[in-house]
Amino acid sequence: MSIKREIIHKNLGQILHEDEEDEPTVFNYKLRDDESNASKLEFRIPEHQRFPQWKKDKKAKLIGSILLNYPIHGFICSKHHHVHDDGSITEYYDIEDGQTRLSVIQEFYQSQDYQELYSQDKKKFMDYQITMEIITFPRNGEQHVHEIFDRLQQGQPLRDCDKYWNWKDKSELIKYTLALKDSDLWKHEYMGTKEFAPKKRDRLSDMVGLVSSIIHWDTMLQYDYISKAFPFHFPTLLNPINKTDIKKVEDFMKYYMNICDQCYRELPKIMVKVRKEKVRHFWHIGFELGMILLDWKQYNVDIKERTNMWVYYINMCRKTSNLVGPNQRTLWNGLSNSVTSNQKKYVKERVIRVRDFWNASKDPTIFKEFCDTYTINCIENSDIVIQEDDDED
Repeated sequence: MSIKREIIHKNLGQILHEDEEDEPTVFNYKLRDDESNASKLEFRIPEHQRFPQWKKDKKAKLIGSILLNYPIHGFICSKHHHVHDDGSITEYYDIEDGQTRLSVIQEFYQSQDYQELYSQDKKKFMDYQITMEIITFPRNGEQHVHEIFDRLQQGQPLRDCDKYWNWKDKSELIKYTLALKDSDLWKHEYMGTKEFAPKKRDRLSDMVGLVSSIIHWDTMLQYDYISKAFPFHFPTLLNPINKTDIKKVEDFMKYYMNICDQCYRELPKIMVKVRKEKVRHFWHIGFELGMILLDWKQYNVDIKERTNMWVYYINMCRKTSNLVGPNQRTLWNGLSNSVTSNQKKYVKERVIRVRDFWNASKDPTIFKEFCDTYTINCIENSDIVIQEDDDED
């Protein structure tokens, strides 16, 4: 006998049924299969399953999908038999995939939030149909359970770029971003989009995160992070784009692309220890892009002075391996330990340090005192040469 699979349909009312004492009779998210009280249930959570750790917004989205009659993923269960003391046999099902979703659903059903729903919404909730795939194993073949469970957990979650792509036909912001990448304001070699295509959309989250941050900076002050993540930008994703928004983006992109250009005009691509330098990840909002954006938004400084400061900083990073490198970050000495965090308060600290670093660099005596104060070991690599072949990105 081989493994068998069958599809069954149930409504939530059947799964969430309770007895006269309000005790679940079919499924109980508070119990694991190895607990004695679970033996009476038809659908059980096997002991190898992790405990639910969803946040409130994710739970709310699942319940919202049900109330809107949106589809949700099906559930996968393994079929088992329980032999009672009197010799009778009862079938039951272990939930191998989807126990967190079912737990969230039952938790909501038992909450005050459900009680406050209108009667028609309660009916809609209880009538909602879910799909269950039931797996039956051959005799002595239940060793397949753990193999199946491991494989189910290896599924790749939806990436932010895929989530943005899903909204590209409805969001003016995403449409504008995709059009922007084909304009003169956008330079692919700096923004990592040279190979961008529907099947190679990895950079889309960086693109949308940047454009949305420029346009909605004031709206996003409620958030503590400068981020490209989908949840940060989704609340404003369907907002219309106006001329003022476009002007904000165009002004910043002209400024930012000029910084990138000037970096390589002043210091062409270099070679360190026979390793050719590639173009920096200028698209990464967690690197200098986030600092430059915060500086652009929060400080009123002459644009030429501001540009020269960031060019100096970036080129010093390029030719000084221990300034802000992965192993040593001597420029950040004395700052918070969270020197790679994209929380705005930490990004702001780094921007202030860059400005102090730039101002000190204008006078050799002051610069030495500044570096000594923060133990900044600003030593340029001695084995740097300019690349002869400047075509490689």
